Amino acid sequence: MRNFLDSVNLVNLIQKKWKPHATIAFKDIDKKFKQIKAFLENTNCPEIHHHVLRVTLLKNARILCEYDFLLRRTLNQEEALNRKIKKRTVMLLKKRIDGDKS
Repeated sequence: MRNFLDSVNLVNLIQKKWKPHATIAFKDIDKKFKQIKAFLENTNCPEIHHHVLRVTLLKNARILCEYDFLLRRTLNQEEALNRKIKKRTVMLLKKRIDGDKS
């Protein structure tokens, strides 16, 4: 996890040069790829703003550790599932969003 975080250029993230995306695919994606690509290229998508709060490292569907970007620390499995810690992260996000509006 540390190597991944060190490789991310935070300056580019802050300046919004990095544009992450997520792909969720199931079986038979190869057969449907061209059709899906054509659909996405011809569809006007609304502008949606996302905020990445955490990156999770899983092994056999179990949380090994999780990095919280707003708390700026690595969480173990128990901390990653802790509602109080998640609430603190969300409150930091709200403060950051409200600060950007000012």
